Amino acid sequence: MLELETIRQAPKALLHDHLDGGLRPATIVDLAQEYGYEGLPTTDADELAAWIRRGADRKSLELYLETFALTVGVMQERDAIVRVAAECVEDLAADAGARMSIDSEPGEGVRIRQVERVGTGMPSEDDLRIVHDVLESAFADHFNSHEESFDEFVFRLREDPGHRWDHWWIAELVDPEGGEAEPAGALVGAVHEGEGDEPARVDAVEDSDLSKVVLTEDAARRIGLETAAVAMSNVESDVVIRGQVAADPASAGTYLVHVSLPATELAQVDLSQPARVLAVFGSDGVVAPLVGDAATGSTLTYRLDGAGQVVRAGQRVRVQVVLSGGGEQKTIPYSAVIYGVEGGTWTYTSAGPLTFVRAPITVDSVQGDVAVLSEGPDPGTEVVTVGGEELLGTEFAIEGE
Repeated sequence: MLELETIRQAPKALLHDHLDGGLRPATIVDLAQEYGYEGLPTTDADELAAWIRRGADRKSLELYLETFALTVGVMQERDAIVRVAAECVEDLAADAGARMSIDSEPGEGVRIRQVERVGTGMPSEDDLRIVHDVLESAFADHFNSHEESFDEFVFRLREDPGHRWDHWWIAELVDPEGGEAEPAGALVGAVHEGEGDEPARVDAVEDSDLSKVVLTEDAARRIGLETAAVAMSNVESDVVIRGQVAADPASAGTYLVHVSLPATELAQVDLSQPARVLAVFGSDGVVAPLVGDAATGSTLTYRLDGAGQVVRAGQRVRVQVVLSGGGEQKTIPYSAVIYGVEGGTWTYTSAGPLTFVRAPITVDSVQGDVAVLSEGPDPGTEVVTVGGEELLGTEFAIEGE
């Protein structure tokens, strides 16, 4: 078995990473203090790191995405973005990242554009120089990098026929007062043709916008491909909603949580079950019994026992309530769930020997390692549990070529 240190030192290619998803917790704290951002749950870097990890630990996309409110919140100034970008490159280089593709959600003052192309189809010289300068500066401190002149860069591009110019993008910092835009990043793409021994091919699915990915046996073995069948399972049903903390007028030092729901959803709540107020007393939250035996109008009230030191009146919290009538629902291993970079939730289904088609799914809830589906493939359908990310990368890297 490979040692962890061997894996760390091995050269790596990072195909897709979000700049606003890889900040150091200590940097978030520093930037929040420097620029007056007040949305942090804690100013302790270790506690903040644990808060950030809780989304991944609970396998909750909603919890995971909450983190971006913090990272984007502290990245609203040019100097902050420059610091985050520099630390990103440092961290990835320290992890032996030989080539990297970093993505960022453009905010105010940031422009993302495709390179300008001239009659030959190649990017214009001005944009080529921008991309060359960005790449040279990004990898200047990497142990495996060597300086490449602009003429050498252009020569290499002309000798390599695989570049996808429509996949070349430049990020620029735009001066709100109309000054000249400043290049801040670049993304380049290429497709390398094989000699008939490609590990996979992508074929169109007739009368569909989807494609099917066909693997060779060697490719399936190398990615460790595994599948499992869609099952019908008895599951508990729940929903996570926002609630508000209030002081209990009947008991000093005791707090309540009020949850308001539309009548149709209120009717589905199992009033015999307590709620769970998340992110209180750790990632599992605290159990909160219902006050009374029914709702008051459209509001349910739960009692927070012993939480006076960690909550305050007016605080907004996430409350998990149990719904009645869970019953049998379609389930798949959570590892089979693929979240699309442009939205949508998918899983890869088996459409024949080593042939896979991406199918849309709707995840109702995640319970442990199992995703509960309200919509998805028929029971018994084989879905990919290991190798789905590789199939997604293959489908979108080759599609259209």
